[in-house]
Amino acid sequence: MTETGTKDLTDVIAKYSQIETLGLNLDFNYIKNEGAKEIGALLSKITTLRSLDLGVASKNFGFLGFNKLVKGLEHQKGLRSLTLRCGVNRVGVNGASALNEVLKDLTNLEYLNIGMVENYIGDEGISELTKTITENLSKLKTLVLNLGFNDAKGYGGIRVLK
Repeated sequence: MTETGTKDLTDVIAKYSQIETLGLNLDFNYIKNEGAKEIGALLSKITTLRSLDLGVASKNFGFLGFNKLVKGLEHQKGLRSLTLRCGVNRVGVNGASALNEVLKDLTNLEYLNIGMVENYIGDEGISELTKTITENLSKLKTLVLNLGFNDAKGYGGIRVLK
């Protein structure tokens, strides 16, 4: 699927504006930054979600697309379960920061599964992410972090979680 296909798909899903559960796996398609932007636009239109399982691991977008995608999560204040698989992209530390800004306000989350394998977020991004989780998401009952291959030395995130 390309960015054009992503737009077509998100346009159809947007018609179901009252859905509470959305599972969307677009892993390893060619959605690029434009497709990620379309997903963000969809998420800003559907504000009734309680559960979101989104897979966008792809090797073909970076911070610009990821930033637009996570901005759509700002409208998901009632979200209780979030799975975000965004591995093998190039979102970097700035992408981790963008995600952190949104996570701070998703205070109803009880389940969080973040897959950011091979995104170049390093210790700084991991430290920020874990700090945001520990300081803002007090209702969490389940936390899954998959942060492999991010050039992390191991000191940042572990220290914060302790």
